[in-house]
Amino acid sequence: MKFIILTALAVAGLWSGLAHEAAYAQAGEMLSREEAINRAVKAALTLQSQEHKIAARGADISQAGLRPNPFLSAEWENLTGTGPYTGFGRSEVSLAYNQKFERGDKRKYRQRVTTKNREIAKTEWRLIRLNIVRLSEQAYIKTLSAKMNVDNFKGQVAIFKQALATMEEYQNRGQTSNLAVQNARLQLLNAARQVEQLQNDLDVAKQELANLWQTSDTNFTVNTDELATLPMSVANTTANIDEIPDLKYWQDQIGLAQETISLEKSKSKQDVTVNVGLRYLQGTSDVAVIAGFSMPFAVYDTNVNNVRRASSELSQSQIDQMDARRTIERQLLLQNQKRAAAFIQARQIKTELIPEAKNTETIALERLQQGLANYLDVYAAQSVVADFNAQLINELERFHMAESEINRLTAKYDTENHIFDANIQE
Repeated sequence: MKFIILTALAVAGLWSGLAHEAAYAQAGEMLSREEAINRAVKAALTLQSQEHKIAARGADISQAGLRPNPFLSAEWENLTGTGPYTGFGRSEVSLAYNQKFERGDKRKYRQRVTTKNREIAKTEWRLIRLNIVRLSEQAYIKTLSAKMNVDNFKGQVAIFKQALATMEEYQNRGQTSNLAVQNARLQLLNAARQVEQLQNDLDVAKQELANLWQTSDTNFTVNTDELATLPMSVANTTANIDEIPDLKYWQDQIGLAQETISLEKSKSKQDVTVNVGLRYLQGTSDVAVIAGFSMPFAVYDTNVNNVRRASSELSQSQIDQMDARRTIERQLLLQNQKRAAAFIQARQIKTELIPEAKNTETIALERLQQGLANYLDVYAAQSVVADFNAQLINELERFHMAESEINRLTAKYDTENHIFDANIQE
């Protein structure tokens, strides 16, 4: 008798806790998928960091377009010596203005290289954003799945609670044994414990989602209809892969390597430094104009190795682009297959298996109330319903996860628009 009382108290405590969780969930705001994604994008420090990187690359372009600085040179000849050069009487002082002139269009190619680097930084921004969208979308899907699992087992608890009430009524009439009622209570206790465990899983999923917003506030709820709703049919998703940022990144890398080759080739042209100035002759107090130029001989360093390096980097980028395209094509095919398989399974479970199982559950409850069945029949029927619901939730999660991967592979949520803070200049 003492065990039965303790069991009943435990069930009451768990049920009270579940009611409290339900009230808490209702108190929170309803969160949509779009809002979850937007919060994650706005809170992403990596995007803010990348925007500063883009601004830095803009400064590189301006810096690359600057010409070499001129410089002044001074020289004091015949300062002192022997014979007629003793003292300072015959010294000569020269002051010259020197300017280096770059040959081979080096400045133009420097600007092109830095421009490509900024384009790469912008494409990286788009890729970072797409990855954040995928991460937040999948965290949201897991939250929906966890919420559906809680609701599923809460339904089981409600059925077991109804069965227990019927069994207790029979017990009061002397139509069933104490053992049967005790076992019914234990089934309810076990179901309530599962709900509590699943509620903890839901709390973890919500926290993981909130972490993407840089917050610990999980006072929100989600509408599971978004997970449960399936389209009428599913067709394979295709995309122009060459237009997505993943391939544009490698195209930018190829462009960078090509411009780098041109820059390195231009460096093989030796620059000329021209100087012009005045020379003061101490002995006669006369002033003479001087002019000259200098240019290195390309005997040892012709920059050929840097050209070879840039050519190898070009070949590497071309191969990496081919590999990336093939990887995306394979992954897109795989995710389309996963989504189609999950869709078929989910539709079958939802339209065929669950309605039949619920019909059996209803019959078992009716027969229990009529005294033509026992709680074990209800337990077996409801367990089948709960199991089919769990399978459906799993297939729905698989379906939406595959769709999320397809969205990422096809860059569905891509945007080239990004806002810089007022203090950041490109």
